[in-house]
Amino acid sequence: MNYQKHYSALIERAKTRTLLKDIYTEYHHIIPKCMGGTNDKPNLIKLTAEEHYVAHQLLVKIYPKESGLIYAVNMMSGNKIGKRNNKSFGWIRRKNAEIARKTQLGRKHSKETRLKMSNAHKGKIVSEETRIKLRKPRNYTDKIKQKISNTHKGKIVSEETRLKISNANKGRLMSKEWKNNISKALKGKKWEVVICPYCNKSGGKPLMTRYHFNNCKFKEI
Repeated sequence: MNYQKHYSALIERAKTRTLLKDIYTEYHHIIPKCMGGTNDKPNLIKLTAEEHYVAHQLLVKIYPKESGLIYAVNMMSGNKIGKRNNKSFGWIRRKNAEIARKTQLGRKHSKETRLKMSNAHKGKIVSEETRIKLRKPRNYTDKIKQKISNTHKGKIVSEETRLKISNANKGRLMSKEWKNNISKALKGKKWEVVICPYCNKSGGKPLMTRYHFNNCKFKEI
């Protein structure tokens, strides 16, 4: 049997088809990593669990002396629960993925765990498709602001609490990064120019109203 022909046909078929979103798939290295394959996008292909199992079996048939491929198939076959075929392997993998999703839903990792995960992934090559999935949406800040706004909507704050918040914010120094962010956000915006009735100083309405008018040194004169 021409195993190379069957393997090539499996890969080519996977490249040109379109799978439904709810179908469980796994990434397969066309050229195995143990044979010099990389994590680059051209070397990765999405296969169903059954196809992934068959692909590794074919690779062992093509390269029977490659120990890395033999180890991979042995791990897939399951040496503790008896021999598997591609159907039973696919069923187990899908069930495992389903349980993992339910287990991780709403789970929060501690700061120490997040640091360990970050260090473990340092230096790893991530495909462009994965980068797009991990990238935050452009309106991420707006979403957070809206969430906070909805949380506090309708709440009545006492005068005592307002005074505490005001005193807490007095003299607070903004970080350089925060100032730069504000500067970028305000860049290019045109504000209505107003004039102080006490000292005739002019400036943008939002800043003059918030910081100058009530604090003008000529106010009491």
